[in-house]
Amino acid sequence: MERSLCGGDQEDEVKAAIPGALAGVLTLSMAAWADDRPADPTELAQAADGAGAESTPTEPEEASSKDSASENRRNEGLLYLDNVTIYATRTPKQVLDVPANVTVITGERIERQMITDMQELMRYEPGIDVNRQTTSTDPFNTFGGFTIRGVGGNRVQMVIDGSRVPERISDGTRDYLDFDFIDQAEIVRGPGSVLWGSDALGGIVALETLDPESVLEPGSNFNGRISSSYDSFNNGLDNALTLAMRPNRKIELLAGISYDVAEEGELSKAHADGGIYGCPRNLSSGATPCNKLDPTEETSLRLLGKAVIRPFEGHRFELSADYLERKTDVDFKQVLGPVYDTLGAPTGAIISGYDRQLDRDRQRYALEHQWEVGSSFLDRLEWTLAYAPQGYERSGSERRTNPAGEREIENDLLRFSEDFVELDIQATSSFTLFGAGNVLTYGFDGDYAKTTTSVRTG
Repeated sequence: MERSLCGGDQEDEVKAAIPGALAGVLTLSMAAWADDRPADPTELAQAADGAGAESTPTEPEEASSKDSASENRRNEGLLYLDNVTIYATRTPKQVLDVPANVTVITGERIERQMITDMQELMRYEPGIDVNRQTTSTDPFNTFGGFTIRGVGGNRVQMVIDGSRVPERISDGTRDYLDFDFIDQAEIVRGPGSVLWGSDALGGIVALETLDPESVLEPGSNFNGRISSSYDSFNNGLDNALTLAMRPNRKIELLAGISYDVAEEGELSKAHADGGIYGCPRNLSSGATPCNKLDPTEETSLRLLGKAVIRPFEGHRFELSADYLERKTDVDFKQVLGPVYDTLGAPTGAIISGYDRQLDRDRQRYALEHQWEVGSSFLDRLEWTLAYAPQGYERSGSERRTNPAGEREIENDLLRFSEDFVELDIQATSSFTLFGAGNVLTYGFDGDYAKTTTSVRTG
């Protein structure tokens, strides 16, 4: 049996009053929040009664106009922002306002999708390729860089907090990126050489690390994050801890540490016999089958520290230190067994072991200053002075028996380093000319790079 608590006319009136009451509560709650004070229950009740009385429709046109006005009031004061890019025009702009093909990947998305390397970052980005290198020269399963619209190598600029990543030599790597403590990643497709130099001919891939204000919650003076993820492809375990604090109104601090471990990747579609190409490895001597990668152990240590100081109104100083150390050890078993010449004839030498190591390090120490001038001729002035030493060391130790039956050990060593000293000064001025608003960006961007390469075999 159904019961009605009120007559038909009263029931319609109550149903019509409920949406108006909710709208009145929402509107006053937002107003109270904007005024930074709690909403008064009396005001909420009065608003609910008033909204309920106004929401009783008399004519369809009047009801429609009132609904539209109510919607406008609800949306008043709300501003929906798109992702902001810096590297497309050197000034902060929303992506939809930039006449270029730009993608911004937020730190939330990086955490949600558990992105840990360059290839995973570009998995859903059209027109961009990242090749994983696994050759006899470079068996360390590293990445050679990004290829944007067919242009790759050193013609795609890679930067972290504005500092360049070393270029790739003929048999080297550009795998210096780590995706812990990333606030956002920007991808600019197409030439950016006018703004960022000749190495941005194919495009730009830029990473921005977390700032203390990115970790601190509104109204809190201390906050932290801890994360751990697992990748079944290479049994990779990624662990990170981030802490941020605000000792007073003028100082903010951030510290982060991450430690990652991984092994060789597991190939799911490769054939042990090499398929139509065959498998030329000496499996009877313990060589790695053609459907597997050589046994690998990789460890990565990342440290990040920042101190933000605001001594005066409109001034922001940032002192930062970023350190990455990544070590990869490979048991290069695919070459085990007898050695053959180019014609397929045995040379008499037998390789019994070959240990390979690759140590990469990337450092950055920087001082930044941002000044919101706000004068008639200068809006903003910012400068960055950074020192970024980076490079890698690749070594190997091969144990073999020569044709005369004598045991030999041959060591090889390659060192490559590229150290940058960078100074970037940028000013922004806005003005009106012939009734049109204009923004002028100007300054100086220069760096001194010292490249060192050494090879030793014996």
